[in-house]
Amino acid sequence: VWSFTNATLASGVLTVTHNLAAQYGHVEVIDENNRAIRTVDDITYTTANALTVDLTSFGTLTGTWQCVVVS
Repeated sequence: VWSFTNATLASGVLTVTHNLAAQYGHVEVIDENNRAIRTVDDITYTTANALTVDLTSFGTLTGTWQCVVVS
């Protein structure tokens, strides 16, 4: 589980290094109200150990969000 805030994002994109050695893991993003976000702009599986999650359409995020990756 990776906690992140708006300050963690680079131009609205979150980079997650999960080190699971599984390129196509399941990704879940949970907002500050503990609701799962069903649609993000884009998830790019960059390597077997990392991915990016594009959240630019959400604008400025408030609170602390979570990203969960499982293989």
